[in-house]
Amino acid sequence: MKGSSLKYKKIDSNKKRERSRNNSINSENNSKKTSRKNSLDKSNLTKRKRSFSGIELPEPIETSDDFEKYKISPFIVEKLKLKQIESLFDVQKKVFKLIYDKKNVIVASLTGSGKTLAFVLPILQRIYDNKLIVDKQSIPLIMVMSPTRELSIQTGREFSDLSSKEFNFKTVLIYGGVSMEDQISKLKSGCDIVVGTPGRIMDMIERGHLKVNNIQTIILDEADKMLDMGFEESITDIYNKIKESSKYKDNIQICLFSATIENWVREVARKIIPKKDEIFVDLVKDLSNKTPKTVTHLAVNCIKSEKTTTIADLILCYGGKNKSTLVFVNTKKECNDLMISDKIKQEVQIIHGDINQAQREATLLAFRNGKIKCLVATDVAARLLDIPSVDLVIQSEPQKDIDSYFH
Repeated sequence: MKGSSLKYKKIDSNKKRERSRNNSINSENNSKKTSRKNSLDKSNLTKRKRSFSGIELPEPIETSDDFEKYKISPFIVEKLKLKQIESLFDVQKKVFKLIYDKKNVIVASLTGSGKTLAFVLPILQRIYDNKLIVDKQSIPLIMVMSPTRELSIQTGREFSDLSSKEFNFKTVLIYGGVSMEDQISKLKSGCDIVVGTPGRIMDMIERGHLKVNNIQTIILDEADKMLDMGFEESITDIYNKIKESSKYKDNIQICLFSATIENWVREVARKIIPKKDEIFVDLVKDLSNKTPKTVTHLAVNCIKSEKTTTIADLILCYGGKNKSTLVFVNTKKECNDLMISDKIKQEVQIIHGDINQAQREATLLAFRNGKIKCLVATDVAARLLDIPSVDLVIQSEPQKDIDSYFH
């Protein structure tokens, strides 16, 4: 013990000489930690802002160097930053080079994961780099098919938002429910990208208003839903018409995007994409939970006669007056009944198939902008809508299949 005590004192004595040096080192380390903490705080501030369609997504591997890595033009980057997009999401990085290089791809990625920009960015960059736009009276280079009018409008907006004086291109929307005359006029004045629903697109081709001899890329967005809605024949006919007349013939690029890719979807896809040329990018198969992690799911038991009262209580309890609520119902009658019900205290607007397209678009815009807090829609009318920052979603009946629930 005595030896141990002497040894202890000796060490203690030496510490006096080291203390000054250690204090200096500690001061320097503390300074570094503070600097590093401030840097991390700034980084985390940026991360907290990352969302797409109101859904928080995993952080990308790269930071804003993504734009430089994928050689995205500065004027496109500037437009992206105006939309508060500072880097690319996983699906966008996985397929950028494939689509840019005109590969045929089938992509499975969750709804809200950034699928639309995943094809918009490489397509626009390829058009610009190869100087494919030569005059204002151009014939479409790109065709995007969507299952619904609303999704077509949203996709068209994603393209148009990236147009600039440095890269000025035209996008024309083609969908039913509105007069053809305005759409025909826009097609006659020329466009570079056409976005629409298969039925109206086929109609325009058959009437001779939509020229497809310059189409080099076809995008099938939410393909499983289009096929499920009975558009398989229209899609095949459109592809055959393009293949017959396009100068690209056997070099037409096909890109198929969906939240779910079932075997029957792959079989239909092979009618237009040879298996040997197909590249399958699956960002869904390894996910144990295929719904957004930030969403809480609740099942509420109630008898049919009390459904309206229960929905009203849920809106009041979880939505309140200042939060946005989206209610999905199965029939137009349910929509109308909820709108006139005195049990729901908030102002309610509705969307279903009997409401004209102009009114539907105005209602959706008001809901997006927060002017309407409660929107009731039939599942078919509002399917695949991209509405950011919805606080509460109510489904009056469980979905018949799990894939529809993911959508």
